[in-house]
Amino acid sequence: MRPNRPSMPRWSWIFAVATILALSSTLQAARMTALGIRPPTSLPIGRLLALNFTLWWIPAALAPSIFRLVEWLSRTGASWTRSALYHVGALFGFSIIHFIAFFLLYGSFWWLDGRWQKIPLLSSAQTIYLDNINWTIATYSSIAILGYALNLRRRNHDRALQVAKLETELVEARLGALAGELQPEFLYGALDTVAKLVHVNPDRADRVISKLADFLRLVLNRTGIIVGPLQDELECVERYIEIEQLRLGTGVSMTLEIDPDTLDAEFPPMTLHNIVELLLDHPTGQQLMAAITIESRHDDTRLHVRISRMAGASTASATTQSHWTRRLAAVRERLRDLYGDRQEVGLTLDEQASAVSISVPFRTVMVAE
Repeated sequence: MRPNRPSMPRWSWIFAVATILALSSTLQAARMTALGIRPPTSLPIGRLLALNFTLWWIPAALAPSIFRLVEWLSRTGASWTRSALYHVGALFGFSIIHFIAFFLLYGSFWWLDGRWQKIPLLSSAQTIYLDNINWTIATYSSIAILGYALNLRRRNHDRALQVAKLETELVEARLGALAGELQPEFLYGALDTVAKLVHVNPDRADRVISKLADFLRLVLNRTGIIVGPLQDELECVERYIEIEQLRLGTGVSMTLEIDPDTLDAEFPPMTLHNIVELLLDHPTGQQLMAAITIESRHDDTRLHVRISRMAGASTASATTQSHWTRRLAAVRERLRDLYGDRQEVGLTLDEQASAVSISVPFRTVMVAE
């Protein structure tokens, strides 16, 4: 389906404007005559109306052709010289058509008055053409300028739509990549745990499979979604932590300190999961034994989310800090795609604790029942 875009005026609108101008010109002429500003005219009101409607309806009928000429010249990238030559030719044709209509109308007046044989046709035709040439040039130029203005507006509109489409596709691609950045070690570790438990502890293996299925379902449901409620992201993280607890025991725990008003707040999908996974990860591939705390609050305009990790051993080596900073840069880049300069991402790292804080505009999303 083609997107809606500004188009050239419809014929009905063009003729409506021409009709208003014809009636206005007739009333103006009658009023000026009544006030003595111009000499009385011998033309009855009916003939005056016929002349004014011919004066305005002929340009109205030719306006779409002039618009199409302007659009074609713009589309083909014609130079100013070439465009001027085309417009000079079109102007000449426009003036001839306008002259013929006026001459036929005056000719019908002469015939009805019985003066057809007495009128010098050649000199009368020359007078009619020259009397209207200035008005014809001004009218054609006005229609052409309007055509160029409408064409420029339409091209700017199309360009804006194309830019918006490309920006949306870029954001969706990057967020899709973020959603797809589940660390292979996590999936391999979960499946390896299942393989080890399936013979010695089938119930626990079954729980791991069930939690992993729930987690993957939540992840897949967010594929292609640019933003979703924070509540969904918390649920995804809870499933992840539950899997890690089944794999590693009670060494991994999570505490939620969530403002209920923020549950429906807009938040990019998989961002929380990637940060929690990052805080539990170690550059050497070892999993940290730690307690994760997720906090959320908001003010009138900002949503603040803080994910912190308390560990019992020293982990703040230069390698660790470099590893976390590098992976966090990808999250910051995607948030910048969504919110520009209205987002903030901070990292605090020391020997006993690490924390990532995120601040984004506070907006709620509609949650399907």
